Amino acid sequence: GTSCTLLGTQPLGALGTVIGGPTYVDHFNWWNINYDSGVDGWSVENYLVKVSGSVSLSASPTTIAPDGDVTASWDAVQNPTVTDWIGSYIPSAPSDASNLKNWTYTSSCTQVAGTVAKPNGSCTFSMPTIIGTYELRLFPNDLYSPRLATSPAITVQSSPPPPVAPPPPPSFDFSLG
Repeated sequence: GTSCTLLGTQPLGALGTVIGGPTYVDHFNWWNINYDSGVDGWSVENYLVKVSGSVSLSASPTTIAPDGDVTASWDAVQNPTVTDWIGSYIPSAPSDASNLKNWTYTSSCTQVAGTVAKPNGSCTFSMPTIIGTYELRLFPNDLYSPRLATSPAITVQSSPPPPVAPPPPPSFDFSLG
């Protein structure tokens, strides 16, 4: 309720998932929110907006050699801007400049913003040279919050074994005549 200790705040536009509620206290409906970044907790319904549809972000392939390329694909960005961007991070790292491994604008697939905002699309994305597990994160408008979407884990490992060669084609004896 309003007489409880304030543990933190969220910026305007922060995204999260409802994990509990509603609970009616002090003349307000409160919802327990697991925010995508920052402090989680109870928020007053009057300040929440239900977001229809969910933004998605994927990467292919999900296992890659160091400095290899993945295709990052996103979909369903509401109100996209030319400065929406995708960055690569270690999964447990905070979303900030010091933990950013690589990035690109979704409007141009480069580090220079394009002229057309894209609610969906795909870009080739270079992964780090250091072996480990990473994820891609999609952010709006040159900001680090809110995080719009996160890809499944991408494993950067030493060169994968070569593919198994297919068996030779069958041979046939024949004669013309």
